[in-house]
Amino acid sequence: MLRAIVSMLCVVGAASAQSFPPLAPNPPTLAKPVPAADEPVKLSFEENLVRFNPQDVQVVLRSPRWLLVVNNATLKDFGPNERDARDAQRVIRDYNLDAMGSIDGAQPPFEYWLSQGRPPTGGFRGMAIPFRREKVRAEKVSGVWCVRDEQKLLWNFGPDDLAAKRAAEVVREYAFDLMGLVGNPPKMVWMVRDSQREEHLRMLPASEFDRSVQMLLQNQLVIPKPIEPLKSVGDRLSPRVAPNALAETVVVGSKFPIDIRRVESRREKDGWRVVSGDTILATFPRDDGSARQLTAWLQDNRASEVARVGRNAVPIFLSGGLPLRASTLTVPTHRYKLNELRIARRDEQWVLRDSEATLFEFGDHKDDAEMMMATIRHLNLTTILRFGNPPDGGLSVLARDR
Repeated sequence: MLRAIVSMLCVVGAASAQSFPPLAPNPPTLAKPVPAADEPVKLSFEENLVRFNPQDVQVVLRSPRWLLVVNNATLKDFGPNERDARDAQRVIRDYNLDAMGSIDGAQPPFEYWLSQGRPPTGGFRGMAIPFRREKVRAEKVSGVWCVRDEQKLLWNFGPDDLAAKRAAEVVREYAFDLMGLVGNPPKMVWMVRDSQREEHLRMLPASEFDRSVQMLLQNQLVIPKPIEPLKSVGDRLSPRVAPNALAETVVVGSKFPIDIRRVESRREKDGWRVVSGDTILATFPRDDGSARQLTAWLQDNRASEVARVGRNAVPIFLSGGLPLRASTLTVPTHRYKLNELRIARRDEQWVLRDSEATLFEFGDHKDDAEMMMATIRHLNLTTILRFGNPPDGGLSVLARDR
């Protein structure tokens, strides 16, 4: 179970999460710097807020999933975990939370909940992670943008530096300093101004940051860092790479565990899905057999995790840390030679292609194209398998040759 937590968090694990006793019902006011109660918080960007009446938040079973629902709209999805859904409802009502803000692309999810435009204040029961708000910042660590203080990494935003900087701004401006978690792995993340801040901060171990970096790398797809910055050399990537050491690696994506015993194709209202427990691996809008083919391929190759690379989250399924083989599948495939791959500008966007066709499109993000090219070369991925009809409905998967 701890591994499941670690795979969702940039750092938050047993070493940094602590269970605190209930606090006094009327906690003391925090010292400065904290915005005054009547002073509106002003951010440099427009917040993405969902507003609601906390008394209207209901726990609803829409088999097989437990949902938090407001006026028939889904606020949060807790999968099969009724207890987590009811714990979240209790948090919302106890703190009179009436708005949820979020910034996409983070692990764990970056969420913040407000009450009448202000952050909740106090302490709470359960799992909590204290941090030093005055030290919170966005920083690139081992190739990924994280939000951190001086002792721990809090959120992982992958390559999205703007989202990480905005998240750090939210934490500082609202003066949050304690993170709460609902679910394992977390399905709801919320923050408060901690009424016992100094006492909780004294509990933090001095070596937490070193451990957090190690945990980060254990749950990321890491490749050797090129000696020179990733770039095209004669329209092809330079093959020279540095030794595979901590300081000479780059994180290209996050890895998520797969329980092969729970991998199945399942019919839903919007089509067919391939899932592993609560994790959705692929969605197919039509019953063309693609969902069953993907399921069989993952089961036959004993897939144990999936890495998602870059902003496009291109999936690479792994077994024992190695990419799966293409095997003898009856799905469309495209095989290419590594030395023919090149990065090019086509139709006002960056693409990765070989001598015959475009393999992936990356919009304006040339760095994503370079990252994908380096990953393909390092893992010796020579085949694209196309299940269904991506991108309209299906999945393109990178694999090794047979």
